[in-house]
Amino acid sequence: MFWLFVIYCSFIALASVLGGFLPLLFKLTHLRMQVALSFISGILLGVGILHMLPHALAEGAPVSGVCMAFLAGFLLIFFLERFFCFHHHETDDSSEDGHRRRSHG
Repeated sequence: MFWLFVIYCSFIALASVLGGFLPLLFKLTHLRMQVALSFISGILLGVGILHMLPHALAEGAPVSGVCMAFLAGFLLIFFLERFFCFHHHETDDSSEDGHRRRSHG
């Protein structure tokens, strides 16, 4: 069991280091940042649901109650992030397709 733990921690560390090098390989525009964050959020949400749902059902919780709790939590976080958390991604003045914006003045 100890070696399985070491292997998992090694994979996590390797994935973290490789993920840290990605901005050096690709130019991060606002659109690419949004796509990456959406992809990562979807993965985390999927893993969380697929991992925790069987545990909740094994404890004898009703399916409708588990689904309603998930939906309520998802909507709460969505609305909190959407309306109360303001953040900016700083990128250069280039548009999403790579062309420079020209000022008309």
